[in-house]
Amino acid sequence: MNRITKIYLGCLILLLAGCSNNLDKDLLDTVPADTKFIAVTNLDAIVKNAGCKVVNGVITLSPEIQKLVDETDAKNQVVVKRLIAMASAIDISRIVTFTDNTNSQIVTFQITKPELFNTAMQVSVKNMRTDDDFTIYTLDNFGIIATNENQGWIAESIDKIKDCVKSSEKNPFSKNVAAYKVLENSSAFNCAINISDKNITDSTNSLCQFLCNSTTLNDNSIESTFTILNDKGNAINISPYLSPIETDIAKFIPDNSQVVLAVGKPHDTGAVADFISGIAQTDLQQTQMLSLVLKALDGPIAIGATPASDGESLYTDPLNSWDITAAAKFDSQSLDQILSLLNIASLSEGVTVYNDDVTGQRCIDYMYGKVYYDNFDNYLAVSTSPVSDANTGVYAPDFNNCYAAFIANIPYNSSFTKAYRLPYGFSINAILLKDNLSVTIRVNGSNSSILKSLIEILLSVNREQLFFNSSLKNNGDTYSEQDDDIEYDTYD
Repeated sequence: MNRITKIYLGCLILLLAGCSNNLDKDLLDTVPADTKFIAVTNLDAIVKNAGCKVVNGVITLSPEIQKLVDETDAKNQVVVKRLIAMASAIDISRIVTFTDNTNSQIVTFQITKPELFNTAMQVSVKNMRTDDDFTIYTLDNFGIIATNENQGWIAESIDKIKDCVKSSEKNPFSKNVAAYKVLENSSAFNCAINISDKNITDSTNSLCQFLCNSTTLNDNSIESTFTILNDKGNAINISPYLSPIETDIAKFIPDNSQVVLAVGKPHDTGAVADFISGIAQTDLQQTQMLSLVLKALDGPIAIGATPASDGESLYTDPLNSWDITAAAKFDSQSLDQILSLLNIASLSEGVTVYNDDVTGQRCIDYMYGKVYYDNFDNYLAVSTSPVSDANTGVYAPDFNNCYAAFIANIPYNSSFTKAYRLPYGFSINAILLKDNLSVTIRVNGSNSSILKSLIEILLSVNREQLFFNSSLKNNGDTYSEQDDDIEYDTYD
């Protein structure tokens, strides 16, 4: 066997050995149970959804991302190149980030090609040393990169890594069974935040321990699920705090509403009133009025917003560019009392309440137009346009079986996207169910993946900003971002 053949076989053996998976423990087993934050990222799924290519572990940036990188300074471009080189030697489908008991951040990953990884590090980092079984590379700007067999870490110091490894051997994060299962999902991103120090309890007086999130990337959507786990590993049940939304309220929300918020009746209206009063810093009279209204609630509350005009007016006069409609269900006796108090409050403020000649609905004048309101079978509806209960209730399916909902649906050819020169529209559905919050984000009018579409929107916003700055210069405006740093002389 000649020398060239031996060298070839030797390289092949090293390559196969580097690609083998001989990590004895799962990465999560090397994380201490007392960590305050832990996340598992599937970078492989993320970069592919963003339009990048991954071949044999080597990442090639998409043209859109490459353009964003090219627009940064030379130092950041070098950092990106080093990260891409390092990523080709590790398992980018499973990268774990966590904080230790001193809130120091640590990143750990599995090395799939040790020889390639060590060679790349020796070329990039000048200072290399060993400590026990660890090989340590000192970074220029932050901390170290350490390796031990097929596992790598990025941290402030080797002592941080050693302490966490030692602690995890006695008390691994896998002891938190419910949170551990969330992190084991093969989603693009999973995380668990320890909130036990907040001393929040659920309706069973069990301590809320973890806020968990699992995020999945589909062809043209991002889907996230948020769950709060108590110290017994059970998901927090929202039903003791809120009632489900009654879908009848959807008929008051205009079908073409682009932003909608709805929430079921809170069981403890007094606590809600105190909370809102504290945030809004209302006076005694306003607090009493708020408390009266909330106690009179007999069902859900819903608000819808609809663009009332097109194009550039969204820039110049946003308050006049949207129609706002709100509705809430009250018990009949309390509703009559609330309407009487509203009339008295309006008169005391010098505002006249009258019946509109066209609709016959009660309304008041305000600086941008009229506010209409009326009573529909114990539903009080208020709007900046005539109130109607004849809408088809297109949002009723979104309200069904949920306790709160936020919906935004901006079409790609809407006045909003035209005003801000966005290439696509978007939709956001945040639905609070009995034991979790489900959030879905979609891009409207794009055939690209969700992340690639969002990058294209970002590039469009950047172009719009450049156009705006260019217009200022062409109009003789000499302002620049550095003007705030200039010391101007003043003359009397």
